[in-house]
Parts: sequence; C-alpha cells; structure tokens
Amino acid sequence: MAGSVSIEVDVAGTKLVASGTVFQVTLSERLDAAAELIVALQEDGDAASVINALTFGATATVQLLSGTSPVRTVACTLMEIQNTFDPVDGWTVQIRAVDALVKLKNKYRTKLWEASPSAIVNTIVGEYGWSAVLQGLGSDVRLTLQDNISDAEMLRLIAEENGCTMVLDGTQLRFGHALDTTKVTLTEADLISAISVTRTAQDIPTQVDVVDKAPSSDTVVQGTATTSDLQDISSGTTACAVVQATWGAVLLPQESAKVDTATEAKAKATAILQRRAEQFLRGTLTCLGQPTARPGRLLTITEFGRFNGTYRIAATTHAYGADAGYLTTIDFYSDSTPTDLA
Repeated sequence: MAGSVSIEVDVAGTKLVASGTVFQVTLSERLDAAAELIVALQEDGDAASVINALTFGATATVQLLSGTSPVRTVACTLMEIQNTFDPVDGWTVQIRAVDALVKLKNKYRTKLWEASPSAIVNTIVGEYGWSAVLQGLGSDVRLTLQDNISDAEMLRLIAEENGCTMVLDGTQLRFGHALDTTKVTLTEADLISAISVTRTAQDIPTQVDVVDKAPSSDTVVQGTATTSDLQDISSGTTACAVVQATWGAVLLPQESAKVDTATEAKAKATAILQRRAEQFLRGTLTCLGQPTARPGRLLTITEFGRFNGTYRIAATTHAYGADAGYLTTIDFYSDSTPTDLA
C-alpha cells in the first residue's frame, strides 16, 4: 500500500502520536491469540495528563490510517504499566494493553461438555456477548470433554483438532479454515527492506488416514487425505509433493479421532494434513506500513524476483518509531512453493 499511512493511539481522549508524547508504538497480532499493544511515552509535562489517566482497565485505541481515514481500529485494555529512568532518556512510561480475546484466558469452568464442536464454540462465544462465524466445523459429531481448562485452551484444542484458526474482529469471532480471502499486495513501491523464506521437508506426511469406530453405528469409518486435498496457497509444488520426491511416501495414521461418518473422517484427515503442510514454508518480511495487513489474510508479493507469489499471513507487527516512522513486519506461511521460488 503505497501512499500516506500512519498509526495513531488514543488514551483518555489524547492522540499520543499527533501530540508528540509517544516515541514508540507496537501493535502485534497473531492467529489464535489476543492482539497486544505496547506504547512508550516520554514522562514530561506534555504527557502528564495522559500518564495520570493510565490506570488498569483503561482503554487504549490504536488506529491504522491511510491518509486521515482509519483502515482498522483495535481497542485494547491496559494490563501492565512500567516506569523507567535512565540518564539518556530520563523518565519514561511503557504500557501494555491487549484486546478482548484475552478474556478467554481468565474464565475456567467445571463442566462436562457433551455437544458438537460448533455448539461448544457458539456457547462460549455467546457468553462474552460476541457473535461467531464458523467455517468447516462439525455440527453432527458429539464431543465429550471435561472442561477444567480455560475457555482459551478449550477453543485452541477444538481448533487444533479440526485444523481451524480463530480471529477476533471487533465483537465477531471468526473460527474455521481460510477465514479471509482479502489480499494484501506488496509491490516495489512498498519498499520491502528485509525478507526471508525457509522451506522444510521434515515432519510432513504425504497421506493422513483417520480411522475410528462410529459411536452411532458401532462400525468402522475411515477417511484419507493426500496432496490433492491441500489448499495449495501458493499455487505451486505442494509440501506433500516435495516430501514424496525427497523421502517417498510418509503415512500418518490417526485413530480414535472422534468421528462418526466417513465424511467427518475425511474432513478430519484433511485438517490434519493441512496443518502439517503449513509448516513447509515460513517467511518474514519488513516493509512500509501496511494498515490492511492482518493475520489470516492472503499476502501477494510482486516485483520482488524469486519471492513473488501468494502466501497466508500468520502474524503482523505494526510499529511506529519517532525516527523510523511506520513499518510493518509480516510473518507468513504456505503449504506450497510459489513458481518463482521453486
């Protein structure tokens, strides 16, 4: 996104960047985790009113801007305050705030769940006043789970079992596969200052077989996933094809997978294979500020030689510094190799 982009943080009605009281802002977001905001302030007379308003539970709102228009707004709750003195910078204050997804970590229950994964997710999400958008999550099979863990851990386990990810967007929790088809495109004008891509053929199967005895019929059900079932994010050589060429066939059997039909077994096998294959390609880059970049979205790189291609974003860090300005670091992944990188 070439053009004028910036970050602004509002605490107690004061715009910290515009007022010049802040010298560092970092907004970090990752799939399946709460967004984290860190703001560092110079503790002088201009910042006194803001610092006096820094109380636990206060709201810090960060806006990612294109021109003067907000592209994204993230509201975070203040959780940590650090006061520091050194001879060079003098007195400084650093605050750490997180978005509402952190609430899931703070609630534990003692309850025996006997419900489908989608019903469990909807129940948990509804208790926080959020709405849920579910994709690819079973509604027929019933899970029996003893919930002596936090809601965050419960949702993480369900996501892991079903190959899902979750993202909180305001008061909407999106939970499923390939949650966002929006593309973030980087070109030469976005000034990628550093980029690194690693590919590995380790710990990736070429086939996953899920086998279980169906609770409803007491018969054996089976589902198989192979390279053709992958999303092929980069539209190139898939992870499974690379492993096949390197090691030959690598089979991963999964038993007692809590499935009731062959369709569910196939979906579970596909989810497991997809999660494993997404370990194949991992990369990171730093560029000019990208307000539209967020975890779950697709990332397309052009005009950058062998790194050209499409990936999926795993994490972003939007950072503002008084000297460097607004930069974005993007961690990305793929289950396949872009053509130019092959």
